[in-house]
Amino acid sequence: MLNKLPMNTVLLGVFISIFSMMVLAACAGDPGLPGLPGTPGSPGNPGLPGLQGVGGEPGNPGKPGLPGSAGAAGNPGIAGLEGPRGATGSAGVSPAASVAVQGGTIFLDSTAVIMGSGFGSFEPISVFIDINNNQNVARGVNLIVGFGTADEAGVFRIEALGFTDATVFVPDTFRGTDNLGKRFATGVKAGIVFSLVAQGDDGSRASTPVLVKASAPPVPPPPAPPVLGSVLVGSTAADGSFVNALIPEGGDITLIVAGFNVGDLVVLNVDGNRYTSVIAGDDGTAIVTLTAEIFTKAKGTFAISAGAHQISITDSSGNAQYKAPFWIVAK
Repeated sequence: MLNKLPMNTVLLGVFISIFSMMVLAACAGDPGLPGLPGTPGSPGNPGLPGLQGVGGEPGNPGKPGLPGSAGAAGNPGIAGLEGPRGATGSAGVSPAASVAVQGGTIFLDSTAVIMGSGFGSFEPISVFIDINNNQNVARGVNLIVGFGTADEAGVFRIEALGFTDATVFVPDTFRGTDNLGKRFATGVKAGIVFSLVAQGDDGSRASTPVLVKASAPPVPPPPAPPVLGSVLVGSTAADGSFVNALIPEGGDITLIVAGFNVGDLVVLNVDGNRYTSVIAGDDGTAIVTLTAEIFTKAKGTFAISAGAHQISITDSSGNAQYKAPFWIVAK
């Protein structure tokens, strides 16, 4: 059985212990050198994962990537509903329509032939001379030349004569302003070019420049009929008869030409040398008898030798028309 120590004894023991420690501390020397490091211990177990950190600032956008390959075409969608009908547009101009005047000139005293193509099938057409570039083709506004209707192929042909007899072509001046008729008449005298317009009722329109003259040039005279001349070469016998193609040496040559125009100058050549010339009479014929001699600058005058020769005739135009042989009979 333990006996309980007195309090004084306990306090004395504690005091002695503290005092001893103080004495020991005061008597301690300099600390010694650190010892060698111990062998590293084994790694500890991994700690628990930390909490997620706060998100950083967004980075700069990257460069655009290369375009991807085109995807396959999708299936066509269902056709939409038909939209409402639009308002009727203004009449257009047919780009294929054209109009032309024979010779490019209209003579007011002659029939003007006007042709066109590229119009609508069976389209009614008005042809007029446009003075003030007015789209209205009503009478009194433009100078109407004629009317026609295109065929199934869109082609038309109009023959116009006497269209200037219409009232709209009568020259007049009202309050100092010339009407279209007077402006037209003044332009014809001045020789200006007009615009001839073919306007179709279905919207086709074409124009062409034309020259308008008061009268056509005089008709040239018909060309002279072609010369079909011929010649007979021979001699005249003592009894007056004609001997064809035979001439006695030293005798005369008789030439008979026919088939020429009245007054035609007929040149006759023997073997390429000029022999003589005659003028055709009212009936286109001529007869001449000459000695059988030829004159040239090189040889002077010399007789046509015995043997075969050729005579050729040339008309006023210089065209060789006929050739004939003859024979000089030696004595």
